[in-house]
Amino acid sequence: MKTKIIAILFVLIMALTAIGCAANRTPPPTAAPPVLEEDNGYDTPDYEENDIIDNEWGIYGLTELYDENVMVTISHDRPYYTHSQIVRFTVGVVNIGEEAIVFQQGSGSNVVPDALRVSLGEMTPLYRPAIQTMDLQYMTLEPGESTEFVLTFAPYMQAEPDEFGPIVGFVDDLEFFQNEDWVQVEAGEITGSLNFGYHLRVGDDLFAHEGDGLAVLGDISIMLVEG
Repeated sequence: MKTKIIAILFVLIMALTAIGCAANRTPPPTAAPPVLEEDNGYDTPDYEENDIIDNEWGIYGLTELYDENVMVTISHDRPYYTHSQIVRFTVGVVNIGEEAIVFQQGSGSNVVPDALRVSLGEMTPLYRPAIQTMDLQYMTLEPGESTEFVLTFAPYMQAEPDEFGPIVGFVDDLEFFQNEDWVQVEAGEITGSLNFGYHLRVGDDLFAHEGDGLAVLGDISIMLVEG
């Protein structure tokens, strides 16, 4: 009888020891799922790290232009574009001087002032006013004040351009360009320029300008790829 009890106790001890070992055993590591690279159908252009400023929207190709009175920043919303995408530039103007500046807004319906002129190769600008009016207006920025404008371009040009340029300036819809009157701009690096003209204000009169007109100039570019 005593022998049976000893045998049963031995079996229980061995079973409990096996359970404890199993509980302390480290489970094998779980293999990470494979990372799949997105195939977008074309090669992504290489960009230097300093060319891309990250925020919640994505700012690319950020350029800062200065003179003693004004800082102008210009950036676009993608590292590259295809012919199925509108090109959007954001331009900021900051008065960094000690005097107020004044610049020409132009027609009251202008989204972008006449003082800010941006070209981008042969692409069609889409930020012109929908309705031209005769009320010439001005904008002013006191020291430390800033303002921002969005300029849009379609990666198309007139098939047969005339001396007056494109008559379109407010159609932010690429379907408008799907006809024989417009052709796609050739893919590659598209270069252009920025010109912001202004005056120093004299006193409180918007129309009292000091000296000759001043300007901030700079070069811009985007990458247009097939797709």
